[in-house]
Amino acid sequence: RTSSLVAMNGRSGSLGTALHLLGAEFVIADLQPGYRYFVRVAAENGEMGSGIFVSTAPSSAVPRSAPPPPLGVTLSILDKNSLGVSWTDSRATDPHISSYLIEHFTK
Repeated sequence: RTSSLVAMNGRSGSLGTALHLLGAEFVIADLQPGYRYFVRVAAENGEMGSGIFVSTAPSSAVPRSAPPPPLGVTLSILDKNSLGVSWTDSRATDPHISSYLIEHFTK
């Protein structure tokens, strides 16, 4: 969980993410793809503190990016009717990879 504060005067503080204030908008950067992030906003002043938080619409989002390509992909002939394909399994270093897709075709 990350808590962040952004002041209207441009000063900001955050734990684990970068916030960039753009008027009445800001960008939350440096998030990890594939994790669901919930966001809410409250106004704050020096006299009364924070107001009521309002959830965004939608209340959460999952940043996504394409997984990296497989590494060390090799093709071998197994017999006159079969080919073998192998690669380095990257799921240990990228837990968001759920499976691999293998295509074959002729030209």
